[in-house]
Amino acid sequence: MDEETRRLMSYPRCGMPDVIPNGDPGQTRFRRYSDSGDKWDHQEITYRILNFTPDLTEAEVVDSFERAFKVWSDVTPLTFRRVFDVPGDIHIQFSEYDHGDGVAFDGLGGTLAHAYFPGGSIGGDAHFDDSEIFSVFLSDDDKTDLFMVAAHEFGHSLGLGHSSDIHALMAPFYVGYDPGFSLGYDDLHGIQSIYGINSSPRPGDRFIPLRPQPSPPDPEVERCSKSFNAVAFIRNELFLFKGKNFWRMREQGKPLEGYPVEMGQFWHGLPPKVDASYERHDGKIVFLKGSHYWVYEGVDMDPDYPRPLRELGLPADIDGALPWGQTGKTYFFKGDVYYRYDEFDHRMDKGYPKLIKENWLGVPINIDAVFRHYDGYSWNTYFIRHRRYWQFDESRGQVDLGFPRNFGVDWMGCKEEDAKVDQPEGPGQLRAEVTMISSMTTENSSPLTLSHSSLCLCLSISFALLLNRS
Repeated sequence: MDEETRRLMSYPRCGMPDVIPNGDPGQTRFRRYSDSGDKWDHQEITYRILNFTPDLTEAEVVDSFERAFKVWSDVTPLTFRRVFDVPGDIHIQFSEYDHGDGVAFDGLGGTLAHAYFPGGSIGGDAHFDDSEIFSVFLSDDDKTDLFMVAAHEFGHSLGLGHSSDIHALMAPFYVGYDPGFSLGYDDLHGIQSIYGINSSPRPGDRFIPLRPQPSPPDPEVERCSKSFNAVAFIRNELFLFKGKNFWRMREQGKPLEGYPVEMGQFWHGLPPKVDASYERHDGKIVFLKGSHYWVYEGVDMDPDYPRPLRELGLPADIDGALPWGQTGKTYFFKGDVYYRYDEFDHRMDKGYPKLIKENWLGVPINIDAVFRHYDGYSWNTYFIRHRRYWQFDESRGQVDLGFPRNFGVDWMGCKEEDAKVDQPEGPGQLRAEVTMISSMTTENSSPLTLSHSSLCLCLSISFALLLNRS
């Protein structure tokens, strides 16, 4: 156990179990948040405060709970209403030691509170240990901010488990009052994966970097009839970028409700019309546009970015990017060549660039994107150009018969008439890329020799838009 782990374990904490496993067997890195699988089947959630702590006035307790619920209502379609003389969905109480639910508190320090996932009986209820000394708007190691604890516990009441991201609100440890608190990417991703987004923000919404805007009249036609500038698989979801907006999908062809929304509301400082995006081996998100690239930790841009691509030994306007799981190798395609960059050593591997035709038989040049996918039986590599894609059989070292095919129909769930394949009309090309990354790893850095049992799932999808030049 390292020193950081010992330090965290010494903090007061929530009484819920730490992380609920999720993901496919064999994965080495899951999404950081966890959800219980339970959710409320209605959007107006009622709550009843059964009693109060003597540490605060009733008005301070009510305000703390209202602000805590608002953290979640700001970013989902949920609303919360207090009831008085009738049962509520969520019952809130202050108790000490054994308080009738079979999970006794332990006195001052240690466990601060616990809550139950949505359901019948005590489902959704939140209990606070009244042995603690609660405070509001106060940074004091001897006291516990009620708002911060309540916001965490109400996350459980809505169906979220603990996050393995130590910076998330849903991490199991209480680290004190944060006057600049805002809901982080991992918490946002988790709650919206359960309930969707708040597509109609209410006046006064706060705490959250994302402010979704109303959807276009027909998002399905929009995503099927137009090319995307970039797409990335981030935290096991597909993000599709077009102009200044983006869509999110958990399943092929099924974007989340309320999208698209503006990229700048999620990743501050990111320009529109990015060329490419991928999630790096360390979980950071990389965007490329023109001659520069941006690196984000969740929704926060790393210092000193953007930086020029020439620092990586890459030319401008990369056609496609292929990250290779936890190996730290990232492949970049440009024209008729490809590069291999070592993210660990921060340098281009020797002998690159190489000609695409030397190792990828049947693959077109000037691709828009490349990705790898496991279909349940074997791994294949896919290359995208315009709106067509080629399936590359790694065991045979060539493109399979019957390709290219229509990407929109096969991968995006589009109808034939909405996904007509663009035909080139002249020189020039605007690229778009989709990258899907999972967490299976290998130490072998060659994409043509990796075993099928240890490969990373990487998906890049891109479309081409032809630009006429005079």
